[in-house]
Parts: sequence; structure tokens; C-alpha cells
Amino acid sequence: MKKQVDFSRDYNNHTMKEVFVEANEMGKKAPLVTLSEILEGITGGAVCIAANSCTDLIANDICGTLNHREVRQYVLLSDKKSSKRILGKKYVRILSIPQNGMILAHILNKKVKTWLFSNPDSSEGYEIKSNDIYKSFCNLFWSKKVLCEYRGDDVEREPDSPLAQDIAVDDRCSMPGQATDVVERYQEDLFLQDVKSELSTDRFAQLHISDMPGSERACLSSTGASDLFTPGSVSGFSLVGDGNAGYLLPTRVEDNAVNWSVPLTAKDYGVISQSFGCSWKYISDIKLEKTVGKTIRYADAFSKKIDIRPTETVTTDYRCKTIEEYQNKTMIEESFMATVDESRPSVAHIDYKVTATPPLVPSKSTRDPLHKTWEDKTKEWTTALEGLKAECGKYCDMVSGLGGSIASSFGKKKDDLCSQIDVLIESNISIMSKAKRDLKVRDYAELCEKCESYRVDCDKEVQKDKFIKKQRARIQSLEGDIADLQKKVNASEEQLDKLKSSEAKEKVIKKETEKLEGLRNNLGNKQNELKREKESIYKYEENTLHSSNRIVAKTFSFPSEELPVYNGASLHSADGMRYLSIPDSSEESCLTDQTLLQDVQRLKAILVVRE
Repeated sequence: MKKQVDFSRDYNNHTMKEVFVEANEMGKKAPLVTLSEILEGITGGAVCIAANSCTDLIANDICGTLNHREVRQYVLLSDKKSSKRILGKKYVRILSIPQNGMILAHILNKKVKTWLFSNPDSSEGYEIKSNDIYKSFCNLFWSKKVLCEYRGDDVEREPDSPLAQDIAVDDRCSMPGQATDVVERYQEDLFLQDVKSELSTDRFAQLHISDMPGSERACLSSTGASDLFTPGSVSGFSLVGDGNAGYLLPTRVEDNAVNWSVPLTAKDYGVISQSFGCSWKYISDIKLEKTVGKTIRYADAFSKKIDIRPTETVTTDYRCKTIEEYQNKTMIEESFMATVDESRPSVAHIDYKVTATPPLVPSKSTRDPLHKTWEDKTKEWTTALEGLKAECGKYCDMVSGLGGSIASSFGKKKDDLCSQIDVLIESNISIMSKAKRDLKVRDYAELCEKCESYRVDCDKEVQKDKFIKKQRARIQSLEGDIADLQKKVNASEEQLDKLKSSEAKEKVIKKETEKLEGLRNNLGNKQNELKREKESIYKYEENTLHSSNRIVAKTFSFPSEELPVYNGASLHSADGMRYLSIPDSSEESCLTDQTLLQDVQRLKAILVVRE
């Protein structure tokens, strides 16, 4: 049930307050030196290398190059497996915690030159004027956090730790757990996404800030702008500071890890920060039409980027509050716009295509109790019918073991009864009139009688089969006994003839004669018993077990009201009122359906729709 309503809104003259507009200004060339230039100047002394794992750049470009020179190499890794890639006379030690970034230090004639790299794959580094990172390297290289060491071969050894205490370092930013504290130091006061509207806009004046993919750490301090420049523009480095000084950081910074970093003087910070360029500029007041085609961020929701587009067509649904509103296009437009947030539009001109639908069933309404009553009664009805099917199946299973035409005949009879039962199960008695429902109940009672007759027939066949099997076994046993007795009679007769011809004693002949008579009597008894067994005929007697399982029709008591007959209609109640709902997806023509209108009248309900 839908109605299309089209209208437009223009926001070109809308004024936006306190926004950052995408600038995309390129930065100046960064003061970095290439790895090849660094390696050209290393011809003697010793080199210190620290990184999480041995990459191709470390194994080939650095160590591979220095292998041909008289340069001692001290390597600090966190990944033991990758240490196997380093060949030659190297002193490799394995740290127990991860590292971010990479350093390279050259020591010659007690002088140290150090370079910081954003990651172990970067071919450009920043030369460090301080010896702090080299001292941090020494602290970590000889610390108790080292798991093992390799001295120019593949033999793993227990690490020596000759340092009794740490070497003094002026700035410990690179040491475990320190870099994250440094970053937080520049973010103590206000995150951009939390700025309150009553704050002075002077605090945002001329603020230029780098884009921050995946980060929400850029912020304003109480004294001015704090900057966070993230990887992407200067060989993967990150930069954090307050506009005057800060820190150069590796690609990523983690707690409980070595984050190779360096503090920057005001001069160095200025040069480095300019090399990152500017992605966003703050503007306190601007018309929306001036930002069409650009991306903006609101100062109090800096983490969210908004693309300002020239036009847009919004196709959406709207649920009318009343039937009157649904029937009036102007009311639909006014009511819909009241639900739209026009305070921060992101499109200069919007064409709305609104699909309106009628009122929804009240949210506080509940399913009318009539549904539950009929669910219980329908379940009772279905359970009785399913039980009737189960009874037929149970007795059919008893007969199926007999096989042949008997099992087939009873199987067909069972299928016929179950088909009739299925017809009743599929009947929706909850929407039938009382007269139709009474007919179904009568059909059920008749089926119960048929099933009872079927039960008795099955019982007869099973008992008859048992009787025949028992009779056959008895006949076979008697015939065996008779054959054995006949052999004994024959043997006794032969023995008696021999005794008589040999003129045996009268006493012996008498004893054998008595034996023969006894055998003949037993034989005659068995023959009479066999005759009676063959002449016995099966007579059915319903036993106690089966007679107690007689199938009797149940009685039912149904509600005086039927559920809605209209397909998909549902009854609800709220504040003493009844609501008859149909699916929201229904066509408008459904409102005039006579069956639905009769349901509404019969159940004294208000017609609505539901989701």
C-alpha cells in the first residue's frame, strides 16, 4: 500500500559554521637522505641496526653491502626466524618485545652518526643530531630483555648482559612504552570531535592540519593547535607536535614495544611539518555552494568526512500518522520534512521521492488474546489428528512384518486413512464459521471409528499370524517325534522276532513285548495329537493389551469468535481498542476488499498496517 509524493529543497545559501575544508596542498621536499647515500659513507668502524625483523632491505642492501667492507655489524631483532637471513661476521641479538621503525648507526673513531627510518623496508631516513637513539640501542642490545644471541654463525647462545645499569639517555621516547605517552602529551585537552559549540572560534583560526586516515588523534590544546601528521606523505613517518616542537615517529606506534622515535627542535619541526603539506583548512563561516565538489569535516565531528555534492535524489519511505495525512499530498510533504535534519546538509539541491504508507499499528499494542486462544485450540486439534495418524502407523508397522499381499493391503488402507487425516490437519479451523467447523469435527469422529476398525483388523492379522506360526512349529515337532517313535517300534519288533526264533526265555520275551506295546501306545498318542493340531482352527480373541488402546474421538471446545479471514490480517489490542492490521507491502486496493471489511466489522476493530 504505497503513494508516491515528489518535491525538492535547495540548500545553496545554507551557512555552515566551524568547518574544515579539504585543501590538498602539497608539502615541500622533506630533508631525508637515501639509504644508498648513507651506505656510501660507511667504510670502516661499526654499524648498529635495529628492527623488528630482517627484511630484504636489511639483509641485502645494508648487510649485503657492508659484508665486503671492514665494518663490524651489531644487529638487534625481535623476530628470531628472520635472523637466519643475516650471513657473515655479525653479532645478532634477539629482543623479547616487538619493534616499530628502524635505526642505523655508524660508529667511527668514537663518533656516532644515526639515521631513523619509518619501517624496515624504507629506503629514506632522517639523520639524527642527538646520540640518544644510539644510547637507547646500547641499553636494549645489552639488556635482560634479550632472549638469545648469534655470534657470526647459526649457533644460538645464552645472551651476555654486561651492563649493570642503563646508560643515561636525555630523551627515552624510543624505549618501550614511552612513545605512546609522548603522543598523549600533545592531546591532553580537547579532541576535535568533542568540541562544544560555545567555544570561541578564534581557537580554530588559521589551523592547518594533515589528513588522518584511520586515526582520530588530531586535537586542539588550550594554548593553540596540536598537530598529528600520519603516514603517507613523508616516507611513512608520523609527526606529532604543538606547532613549535614535536616528535618524528615510525609508521605505527604501540604500547609495550620499542618505537624508534626522535624529538625535534622548533626549527626541525617546522621543516618536517611543512613537508607533510596541508589536507584541511578551518573556515568559521561559509556558504554551502562554495564547498560543492569538496570534502569537509565539522569541527565538533572531525572524525567524519562529508562530501558536498551538487545534486541528489532521495528515494525513501514515509509512514503517515493518520489516514487523513495519507490522503493529502501537502500534509505528507510537510510532515516528512519535519523528520529530516536540515541543519547540516551535504547536498546543494535535493529531489525527494517519498513513498508514503498508511498508519502503523500502535507500538504499545499487543497481539490480541484471541490469537493465543486459537493457537492453543488449533494445537489441540492438530495434536489429536497427528496422534490418530501415529496410531494408524503403529498398527500398520505391526502388520508390515507379515509381508506379501496382507502387508500391502494394510499399507494402502493406512495411507488412505492418513490422507483423510491430512485434509483435516490442513483445514484452518480458526477462521471457519461454527457450522463449517462442526462438519470438520464430525469428520474427525468418523475417522476415529475407521481407525479403530483398522486397529482391530491389524490386531486380528497379527494374532492369526502368531497362531499359524505356532501351529506349524508344533506340527513339525510332532512329526519329528512320530518318526523317532516309529523307528523305535520297528526296532523293537525286529528284536522280539529274534528273541522268539532263538527260543529265548519267557521272561525276556515278555519284557520286550511290554516295551513294544508302550512304544506303540506313545506313537498312537502322538498321531492323535498331530491330527487334532492339524484340525485346529484360529479364533480371534481381543486381548487385554490391545483392548485398552481403543481409539476414541476427543471432544473440543472452541472460542465464539473466529480469527480474521482475510489472508495476512492480524488482530492487536491497545487501550481497550482493537486494531486489525495487514502487511505494509499490501496494495492500496486491499482497503476496499469485502472480506477484510467484514473482518473489521465483525471484530469491531480499526484498520491499520504493520511492518
